[in-house]
Amino acid sequence: MYTGVVPCGVYVSGNYAYVADNVYGLVIVDITELNNPILVEKVDLGWTGDGGRGLYVSGDYAYIADNDNGLVIVNIKDPSNPVEVGHLDTAGYAENVYVSGNYAFVADFSNGLVIVDVTDPSNPELVGGM
Repeated sequence: MYTGVVPCGVYVSGNYAYVADNVYGLVIVDITELNNPILVEKVDLGWTGDGGRGLYVSGDYAYIADNDNGLVIVNIKDPSNPVEVGHLDTAGYAENVYVSGNYAFVADFSNGLVIVDVTDPSNPELVGGM
């Protein structure tokens, strides 16, 4: 059973659903048995008013658009033990994210498109935006 509070986005990869939650930040659910989803873990991303809005999963990482917390990167290699590894303040309100190659493209309410180099997930770097 999903026990989040305010789900805002979801990404399915393998047997897991990763949910951007407006309160918890990131909720990981095992969906191996679709009629019996099981909560695996909740990741508090430092909620300061509004939390996870959108997310994208690529490889061993979940990239979360975490509203006024910016872009947060979580290592999900072991879904039962996710670890926050990187963060970049987008200086606005990160609403959604898409990852392609080594770049995260963040839809930011105050700043439009924010482009972030995520080659090193523990050290995301602002590339540009508009």
